[in-house]
Amino acid sequence: MIRKLQWAIFTFTLLLTTAAYSKPAPAVTPAATPAATPKPSPTPAPTPARLSIEKNAPKSAQPFWRTKPELQKKMSEQRSIIVSVQQNDLPGGKVGLTMNGAGHIQRPKETCFLLAQDFPKLKEVSDHFRVVNWDPLSQRLFVITEAMGYQSRMLMKITPVSEDWRSEIQFEVVWGHFTGMKGLIGFQKIGPRTTEVSFTAHYEADELPIPKILMGFALEIVTQKVAEKMRT
Repeated sequence: MIRKLQWAIFTFTLLLTTAAYSKPAPAVTPAATPAATPKPSPTPAPTPARLSIEKNAPKSAQPFWRTKPELQKKMSEQRSIIVSVQQNDLPGGKVGLTMNGAGHIQRPKETCFLLAQDFPKLKEVSDHFRVVNWDPLSQRLFVITEAMGYQSRMLMKITPVSEDWRSEIQFEVVWGHFTGMKGLIGFQKIGPRTTEVSFTAHYEADELPIPKILMGFALEIVTQKVAEKMRT
C-alpha cells in the first residue's frame, strides 16, 4: 500500500510519454576519435539547481489547481487526481505539448521524495515499464515503456532538488522519443502527513510523435486511470 501510494504520480508521469511511437528512437552513433586529444579547458562549476517555484510565489505564478478552490477541494476531500494535457501551435510552425497533474498522498514529503528516487523499483510497480536502467553516477535514467500497443524509449537526466517545504525531481529527456522535453515531479508539504505530488512537463517540436488516438482527452483518461489504480 505505501509503495503504491508513493509511486502513483511518478508512474503516470512516465506513462504520459509512453505514447511515442510514430518515429523510432534515433540510433546512437559513436563519435569519431580525433587524431590528437586536445588539452581540456577548465570547466566552470555548474550552477546549483533550484526549485521551480518560490516559497511565497504570487497567485499568478502558482499552478492552475492551486488557484481554483473547487479543484483543491476535490483533491483533499475526494482524493481526485487532476490531469491536464494541452496542445498548442507555436511560432515557426512548431507544436507545443504541455502536461500537468497533481494529487494528494497521505505520507510525509520527505518519505515520498526519498522513495520516488528508487528508480529500479519502477518495474515492480507497473508492467508498463519494460526496461528500467538507472545510473546513479551520471544521474541518467533509461526506460522503455509500453501502453495500448505503443512503445517509447527515453534517456533522461535526473536532478533532485530539495528544501524543507518542497522537493522536486527535475528531468530532461536527452535521447529518444521526446528529446528536449523538460519537466519535474514536485513534492510539496501541505500538512504533517499530507503531500501534494505534482507533475509538469513541456515539449516543443515540428511534429508531435504521438498517435492521434492518444492525444488530448484519451491521454488524460489513460493517465488518470493508471494513477488511481496505482494509488489504491
